[in-house]
Amino acid sequence: MAGLGVAIAPEPLVRDDLAAGRLAAPWGFIETDARLALWVPARLHDPRAGRLAQWLREQLAG
Repeated sequence: MAGLGVAIAPEPLVRDDLAAGRLAAPWGFIETDARLALWVPARLHDPRAGRLAQWLREQLAG
């Protein structure tokens, strides 16, 4: 583990990194009704944003 930072992330999104030891969850995870949102300004129309949104949906689906 590099010890380079802190992240707040849903468990499904980091599950593989936790299992591989690249991340640690020292306080575990909590259930919440929080929502994730991704907004991209129209002036930044970029197909990469769509691919990122799709990837996030797939990761969070478990």
